[in-house]
Amino acid sequence: MILISSYENELYEDMLTKRRGWSKLTINAFTKGSNGKTFTRTEVLWKNAKCEKALRTNRIPIRLTAKEKKQRKVNPSRVFYRAKNSRF
Repeated sequence: MILISSYENELYEDMLTKRRGWSKLTINAFTKGSNGKTFTRTEVLWKNAKCEKALRTNRIPIRLTAKEKKQRKVNPSRVFYRAKNSRF
């Protein structure tokens, strides 16, 4: 499961395509410069198919390694909690 937070850029635009299993969400954000002036920036969240599935099902799949299984670790059910009214 991969989520990349960035600004628009040509590399991601070319590599992280729908055909390759990625989706894109743009968010208007605000930032302050060193002079205190506020600027609007457009941030981009790139989500792969596994991230989309986790968001859709509210479940995060975790697989134990062979070493963890040997150590009898427990893989508890994990649930992804989304902020109310979140577009993410």
